[in-house]
Amino acid sequence: MNDSFVPCPHCGAEIKADAKFCRFCGSSEADGWAEEGDWSDDSEDFDYEEFVADNFGDSSANTQVSPGWRAVAVILLIVFGLGFLLLW
Repeated sequence: MNDSFVPCPHCGAEIKADAKFCRFCGSSEADGWAEEGDWSDDSEDFDYEEFVADNFGDSSANTQVSPGWRAVAVILLIVFGLGFLLLW
């Protein structure tokens, strides 16, 4: 087993000479020790609102609960509550 260390070809972190990938940046032999990736610190340029719009868009999903389902939920809570009190 080879315990000598070398710098990662991508990020420079110390890795074992026979490592198949870098535990710090994720580059590997399989991807050719990637030149770029998502591990860089771009936090200053990050626009959260743009990220949400790009990834989730304008959702047309109905997020409102209809009054009928609210009534069902209330009735079930009452039934289970009364059942719990009677068994207790």
